[in-house]
Amino acid sequence: MPKDYNRTVAQLREDMKVVDVEMVKVRRRLTELENERNGLAQAIAALEGIKRGSLPVTGTTAGPMLVTPPQMIEVARPRVWGTLLDFAEAVLRDAGTPLSVEDMIKRIQARGRDAGRPLAAVRASLVPSLDRSIARGGVFTKPKRGMYALRAWEAKTA
Repeated sequence: MPKDYNRTVAQLREDMKVVDVEMVKVRRRLTELENERNGLAQAIAALEGIKRGSLPVTGTTAGPMLVTPPQMIEVARPRVWGTLLDFAEAVLRDAGTPLSVEDMIKRIQARGRDAGRPLAAVRASLVPSLDRSIARGGVFTKPKRGMYALRAWEAKTA
């Protein structure tokens, strides 16, 4: 083989190494930008939820944003933010009266939270969470079996 050919192959290999290093840098920067974009999308969604009044301002909606790995974001269906208890509180506030678990779940799903999950699955998550909140002296109370209300309403009626 001619010397020029060997030199050219060696140069191409060196050039490929430089290109590989640059590609790694570009991929890292892309990941950083995607994380930043996701964080901004989360902040906007949380602010829109608070503005609409669909979410109470709590530690979960007003807390610091966590940077997550880049993920595909579905544009057709906006992401719903807040815990199940945040939604339960908002639903009860809007109703202004105690609600059964089934009514709460239907209203929560109407707001987009856990809309695709079966009622029994949501109930299995919601009821223990409500009961734990009641045991800890949280915002909920249980006036009778299967019914939940806000603790603030007890103070008004007492």
